[in-house]
Amino acid sequence: MTEIRRSPQVEGRAALGRLGGALKFGVPAAVVWVVVNSYWPDEWTEPDEQMRQQIALVVCGLLAALALFALVMCVVHAHRWRQARRWERMLEDPATAHLVPPLASHLKSVDTRSGFTVVGLWVLLAALPVGLTVYSALAMAGRVPPLHDDTGADVSANFLILGVVLLPLTIVAVRRAHRWRVARAVERLSSDSRLAPPPHMAADVAPRSASSIPHLDVIFGREGAGLDPETISPRSGRPTSEPLHILYLRLFDNVAGTARFLSGRWRYAGYVYLLRSATQVDVDEFESAKDSDSMATFFISTADQLEAAIARQSTGIYDEPRPHGFIKTWRWATNQERGRYPAPALLCHSSFWKSAVDLLLPRVDLVALDLSGYRPEHTGTRYELQRVIDRFPIDHVMLLAETTSDRRFLTAQVGAAWAQMAEGSPNSGSDPRTVHVELGSEALETRARSARMVAVGMNDLNATIIEEFRANDGRVGGNFEGANMLLLHTRGARSGRERVNPLLYRRDGDAFVVCAPEFGAQTNPAWYHNLLAHPEVEAEVGADTVLLRARVATGAERERLINAQTQDTPGFADYVRNTPRQIPVVILEPR
Repeated sequence: MTEIRRSPQVEGRAALGRLGGALKFGVPAAVVWVVVNSYWPDEWTEPDEQMRQQIALVVCGLLAALALFALVMCVVHAHRWRQARRWERMLEDPATAHLVPPLASHLKSVDTRSGFTVVGLWVLLAALPVGLTVYSALAMAGRVPPLHDDTGADVSANFLILGVVLLPLTIVAVRRAHRWRVARAVERLSSDSRLAPPPHMAADVAPRSASSIPHLDVIFGREGAGLDPETISPRSGRPTSEPLHILYLRLFDNVAGTARFLSGRWRYAGYVYLLRSATQVDVDEFESAKDSDSMATFFISTADQLEAAIARQSTGIYDEPRPHGFIKTWRWATNQERGRYPAPALLCHSSFWKSAVDLLLPRVDLVALDLSGYRPEHTGTRYELQRVIDRFPIDHVMLLAETTSDRRFLTAQVGAAWAQMAEGSPNSGSDPRTVHVELGSEALETRARSARMVAVGMNDLNATIIEEFRANDGRVGGNFEGANMLLLHTRGARSGRERVNPLLYRRDGDAFVVCAPEFGAQTNPAWYHNLLAHPEVEAEVGADTVLLRARVATGAERERLINAQTQDTPGFADYVRNTPRQIPVVILEPR
């Protein structure tokens, strides 16, 4: 059973509460016993003495049992409080902080149920409709006693219909059980020594620790508060116009976190590489490999196979043309893969995955390591954390966790791995380093999904607005009819390519003022990052093109412009109130 850390404040209050409960039950029990046996008035003859003794024994016994239970729980919570206090002292010491277990909330993001338990529940659920259908059919055939209701009427036919209606549960359960069986088979084969790589492919380990290990600050923040796709540049010598290459590492049990990352903003910035788990293998894929007798190449077990698997992946953004027809157009518009780069999932042999991590690190620009639900017992993730620190610059590393994760525990675990940094690590030296931990949640996943839908729709909407703007000398209709709008021309902060964004503005003297609420999103829009990198811009205003220089308003000037924008556009106040970031205000001045 996994050991968890408890809060000393919570356990202390619980111990005092249980002690109060013991007194609440124990004192009345003692009072009743003393009164019945020593202070019972002689003139009270009813009930008789024997009856009084029996009633007192029952009442006092019940109260004493409750008091004893409360006292035992008081001792349990007192012990937990003492242990929690000891863990708090250990957390204060960097040398022992990594030995402290996490809080219970830290483990909520990972499904700790075994496959046997899940499949067993599905089998029991599937047996109900099958048994109901078979018994009802036999009852109607007279082979077994019929089923009756309270009035004695035969209801076997009704139960037969109910069983048939519930039979789809059986089909789902059979499919789940078959998928679990395939996952178990893949796990066994991944440990098959006959598919193992040659001994020289084993991952090497640095023999010595770094001689100079700098201080590391671990900063926790909401999603988007750390690294940003627009500010990350390729580190492998590739042109800045190329998409990023991102390595995503995580616990295989963290299914929700994997889905959230793959559906997030980073796949709009470049390719995401990840190692596949056994549960990610499709049944048809496994059966096809088994039937074609290609299990020897089913797993990646050499460097050449890894390169070949990456080369087989698609290299372009998924952006199919818009089809005709309402249903096809709706599916096209709601397709979550539109505008994203591929996410190659690599199925490695268990004896090669460490080497795969080592081979992937030099070819990527960013490492995203998800520590949601992580514990030191997870040796695979512990190895990945140490390897990233040993071989990858920490300023290109993004750690991920849940809002319920134990921050002090994760800080201690990252610090322990940092203290064991290998000789030759790019992170060694004397300058302090910083690593960001982005905190995600189901709520953030929902907002990210909504933001994706908005982004996909906004691309089409912007193209329509730009076309209408240019065709009518700066005038557009619909929701923006009569609004002050310009077309801002920027250069991509990373790619250098020209971008055009329709923006609402208000005049402030000769300058144009634009804000970046991005519909209240958690991150600033891409055009804002482009302005920071390249402040010299152009804008189409009406039928004219003007040359402008951008600067970000601060202090009292920003407050004045924000207040004016809020008065002009009441809905703008909702964006200011609901987003945790400070909405930028940009002043475009003539140059």
